[in-house]
Amino acid sequence: MSKRHSMRKIREVLRLKQEQRCSQREICAATGLSKGSVTGYLRRAVEANVDWLTARDMTAYFAHREQPFRGIGITCFGAS
Repeated sequence: MSKRHSMRKIREVLRLKQEQRCSQREICAATGLSKGSVTGYLRRAVEANVDWLTARDMTAYFAHREQPFRGIGITCFGAS
């Protein structure tokens, strides 16, 4: 069974990749996520057309209520 991560963690992955230009290895080290999780979140964000600026501005309410990633397999769990 796959582990769900918080919206905060997903936003951090996007921030590190797009704003800080970190490699996936660096993102894994910084967040404690597996390479598969990081790769999956980055791929799904591209599929959902969600970039760091969009994700940064998502409130916990929006993330829980609207579930912007639902169609691509991410359920926002513990969004904050």
